[in-house]
Amino acid sequence: MDRFLHALSQTADEAGYRILLFASPPGSAGLDGYEELLDLHSVDGFVLSGTERGDQRQAWLEKRGVPFVGFGRMWSGRQIGDWVDVDGASGTDAAVEHLVALGHRRIAFLGWPRGSGVGDDRAMGWQRAMQRHGLPVRGKRARSIDDIASAQAAVGPLLDAGATAVIAASDMLALGCYHALRERRAVPGKDVAVVGFDDSPTAALLSPGLSTVAQPLEAVGRECVRLLLARMSELGAPPRARPARTVPRRAGQHIRVGRLNHPRAC
Repeated sequence: MDRFLHALSQTADEAGYRILLFASPPGSAGLDGYEELLDLHSVDGFVLSGTERGDQRQAWLEKRGVPFVGFGRMWSGRQIGDWVDVDGASGTDAAVEHLVALGHRRIAFLGWPRGSGVGDDRAMGWQRAMQRHGLPVRGKRARSIDDIASAQAAVGPLLDAGATAVIAASDMLALGCYHALRERRAVPGKDVAVVGFDDSPTAALLSPGLSTVAQPLEAVGRECVRLLLARMSELGAPPRARPARTVPRRAGQHIRVGRLNHPRAC
């Protein structure tokens, strides 16, 4: 989140505002912090991160007429208020296109357990692209929590089934694939291609050659502040739900994924 927070703080500072960072889990148990900040009159609006299914914060803030913008969709039910998100499905779709162009046909997907909005979105992009190319998906998907050791164990059956490439829902899962390949004395990127997601600093440090889908976090941070300031400028008007737009290169609620960063060819 460092790049996102830096862009958020810088854009807010340029507009004469300061960012107050506080940790509070989504859900009703995490609303006490929001209530306290509002009671103290110390904030003008909120940027919500870590949105998930069943998140109650958006409806709670809308009911109180408090300006807010979410970094992430609500993933279930009616969308409330403004939000900015990365198009994870387009990211994994692009990863499949990249691998198909390199000649891969047995492309597996290592994702998170079902029920994760972000994870399900990224899995959908992989499946969509595979079907578009007429490539089989049955038996080519595995699930793991975001942990290297768990991912290492989960990817084993995919490798046993002959996958020549693996797209992971996160760089952490991709690192688990790397460990599994090295355990088998296979060379990541040569014997089996691996593509991660997030372009995280940790993954770049541990595996400099990892291909990964980069999120435009700086653009997300700037757009969050732009939408929030626009809402705050409406002089007491309560937040209104706006439909998400999926058109890239235009200001709106939906930021598409950035680029596929592959330092070395897979």
